Amino acid sequence: MKAVPATKVARQAAVVRILGENAVRSQAELAAQLAKRGIHTTQATLSRDLVELGAQKIRRADGTFAYHVPTDAPEPQDHQTANLRLARLASELVVSADYSGNLLVLHTTPGAAEYLGRALDSALGVAALGTVAGDDTTVTVMRSSEFASDICARILAGLPPIT
Repeated sequence: MKAVPATKVARQAAVVRILGENAVRSQAELAAQLAKRGIHTTQATLSRDLVELGAQKIRRADGTFAYHVPTDAPEPQDHQTANLRLARLASELVVSADYSGNLLVLHTTPGAAEYLGRALDSALGVAALGTVAGDDTTVTVMRSSEFASDICARILAGLPPIT
């Protein structure tokens, strides 16, 4: 067995590798997979690692939930790329969209809201104050009701949210 350094970076790299190769349904399963590779960790450390890696539980094609680490490029730096990424994710993940005043509410497939929320924050920039994401719902506080209305309509039409 290959020796793995006892560092956070090595442990997190192993987590990413394991999640990419296996359908891991729980932290206990992940801890067991790590232990097979000679990496022993506590549940609290593993939980922090999953948060830092942006891992989320998503519904797989067979209906089960498994951890997933997004493999997209890191958060896009330029506005156009972030906007196109949000348009793509919205078309794949958004089940319904609505707004009330300056609040934009998007419902997603189960487990996808946090992932979409990160894309919203990245693409909307100063048009939004921030996004809160649950399991299947995001709420974005927009700077104005006009922004909320416009972005909601564009998402529902399958267009990039910001022109």
